[in-house]
Formats: sequence, C-alpha cells, structure tokens
Amino acid sequence: MRNTLIKFSIKKALLGVALTVFCMGITGVAFAYNLMGYVWSNPKGLGYYFASGTPSDIQTAASEGANAWNNASSLIYIGAGGSKNVYIKTVSQSGSAFSGMTDLKLGWDSKISSAAITINTAAISNYTSLEKKGTLAHEIGHAFGLGESGDLWALMYPYDSERIYRGTYVPRDDDKQGIDAMY
Repeated sequence: MRNTLIKFSIKKALLGVALTVFCMGITGVAFAYNLMGYVWSNPKGLGYYFASGTPSDIQTAASEGANAWNNASSLIYIGAGGSKNVYIKTVSQSGSAFSGMTDLKLGWDSKISSAAITINTAAISNYTSLEKKGTLAHEIGHAFGLGESGDLWALMYPYDSERIYRGTYVPRDDDKQGIDAMY
C-alpha cells in the first residue's frame, strides 16, 4: 500500500510539473531577457548623436532603431540630439566578426550616465537597411541597460544571423518585458 501511495504521489507531482511547463509554453511566461543591472536616472530623456563622418545609412538605421524602442514602451524615450548622452560611431574592422557593441559609463550614483555605441561597418556592409536597423536597435537596447536575451525571437538575442533569419528588427515581447522590469 505504501509503495502504491508513493508511486501515485510521484506521478501526481510529475503531472503537475508537466502541466506547469505546458501552460508556461502556451502563455509565453518564460522570461529570457537579461538585465545588466544598470539603469538611467531619466530613461525618457535620452539623446543620441553621431561621430563626425558617420555614414548616412547608419544614421538612418539609428533613427529607425530608436523609433522602434520609442514605439515599444512608454517608459523610455531616445531622440536625436537633445541631452546627447548616447554616442554612435563607426569603425571598419574586416577581420572582426562583431557588428556592434555598446559601452556604458556609470555616474557616481551607479546609474548610467552615458553610452557609446560602436558599429562595425565592415561586418554589416552586406546588410539590408532593415537588417542595419535591427543591429542599431539591438545596440540601443544595450544602451538602455538590457543584456543579451536567451529568447531566439527577441531583438536582444545576441546573434545577428538568428535575428535576421527570424525577421526580428524591432523589440518583441521579451525585450519589452525587460524594459518593464528595469523601469
């Protein structure tokens, strides 16, 4: 009798776990976003500006990427000029596979005080304008304080090739949930 009770309890527990996993899959509750642990004091007052000589296609992609974030959440805003705390520059490193990277500078209060986005034009030279927009939007996500996501469909997924394959060029649910968790 005791063995039967134990077997029944184990089966009941496994059924509960399976049902929980199934329900999470249906509702999409599994969060994959990662936060870097740093935020802006005023995430609605960010301004980006370009290094001298930044190509016009990169400027357009940055503007479209910023607008994608502005449309994704009312908790954040980044525009051209203004406070000028997000600097965008380009390099051409044909031997390097990185398409972009973002460095954050922290203030005395451990809040983000500025961000520097570097785009490798050699790595994205064959990208379409939509793919460049996705790359800039991804880096702007880092500028807001988001880390890489484990969600294959997220804009903050670390690999351009996967985001391009899935057509992810703007923030998706996981990205928005990350912003909501931060701000």
